Amino acid sequence: MHAAESLVWIFIGSFGLFSITLAWLLPDRLLHLSTWVYWLLIVIGPILDQVQNKLVSRRLPAD
Repeated sequence: MHAAESLVWIFIGSFGLFSITLAWLLPDRLLHLSTWVYWLLIVIGPILDQVQNKLVSRRLPAD
């Protein structure tokens, strides 16, 4: 597993931990906000893909 892939999985896992933390700490009337954290991945996913591609291209020589 490349470092770039590990970085992306850690970032995605942090979204899960953040969502769980919000669900645990927020009052019942705001509980729905914890699920919206995953919707942020739709926006951040392409950015993570670009970062991962840049990190991989730095490690692997272009042929």
